[in-house]
Amino acid sequence: RDCMGFGNDVEEVVRDAVVRSAEKARIYLSNFRYVNVALPLQTSDWLAMERAQQIILPNDFQFDSTSSTTTSTNTDAEIPMQSNGTHIILRLHRRDMESLCSEELQQLLRPVREVA
Repeated sequence: RDCMGFGNDVEEVVRDAVVRSAEKARIYLSNFRYVNVALPLQTSDWLAMERAQQIILPNDFQFDSTSSTTTSTNTDAEIPMQSNGTHIILRLHRRDMESLCSEELQQLLRPVREVA
């Protein structure tokens, strides 16, 4: 399948979908205190996604208290999380998103610093 000009490189197409989805979540967080996201667990679900903002759930989404857990970030914040078998569902605040993306941002900046 030739997706978005990447030819048959499925990994690159999925990586692009993840980056575009993260950007949509970041933009959403510029207007709201938190974002509920449903992240696909399967490559095929990432490939089938038509729009990056499809990961965003309504703000009134209710976590199932019987199946919810938490995960920690670099800042020791607890992020509510649950799985429905096909997606991991998270509630992210701005600080959580910054923490999750900080290492990736540093990796992106590394080549720029080396050239400068």
